[in-house]
Amino acid sequence: FDAAFALASFHLRMMFDSDADSCENNDALARTLLLKAAKMDTTRSGPFALLGVWYESQNDEARAKGCYQKALAIDPSHPVAGRGLKRILSLDELQPFCERATKQNSPVNGWAWRCLGQKRSWVDGEDSSAVICFQQALRCRDIQGQGSDSH
Repeated sequence: FDAAFALASFHLRMMFDSDADSCENNDALARTLLLKAAKMDTTRSGPFALLGVWYESQNDEARAKGCYQKALAIDPSHPVAGRGLKRILSLDELQPFCERATKQNSPVNGWAWRCLGQKRSWVDGEDSSAVICFQQALRCRDIQGQGSDSH
């Protein structure tokens, strides 16, 4: 499993970093290896989260959403899956996933605290509650700069 997952991750990265000619080979190989890794061990969230990234890069939001949701069902605080769903869903749709992630004491659930803070401020108008969420987000190690949520 670990070798297949590592190789799939490598080809997915190469797909995003390479030129158009070599991208096609890495594209198909990344998908195949990620599917194989997901089938080999269905209890690990990483392959499902990266499959979500792959499907999102192919503009297949329905499958990306399903993969991200599967990854979050396995590990509610998975940062790649959480930020992937944030790109696809509205804050209202994302709220249950965020609340489930924040129930865990995890150093990588900052994405969930950040989304909850945005919802409480922008949608609910609860700024004091939003500030608490943003403070929690800043304590997590997965919070990065403004442009980090895109590919």
